[in-house]
Amino acid sequence: MTEGDKLYVQVAAFSTEQNALQHLSDLQGEGFSDVRLHIESKQGKAVYRVRIGPLPSEHVAEQLLAMLKQNKHQNLKIIRNN
Repeated sequence: MTEGDKLYVQVAAFSTEQNALQHLSDLQGEGFSDVRLHIESKQGKAVYRVRIGPLPSEHVAEQLLAMLKQNKHQNLKIIRNN
């Protein structure tokens, strides 16, 4: 991983900001920190992605993925941004 790479676990993606913010709040309530909302445009429509990070290593990302799965979160993925 280069210096500019950032590692996140994406927990969910929504078409509405309200649903994304509710999910973000739920994650914080479960004790997860560094929960962030990433807003992207896909085919002219906003997509609200709920992610946790940036994370220091792939190992930490894998541990976080396991904790999220234990809390019944699904469709998780590790994302790299630079």
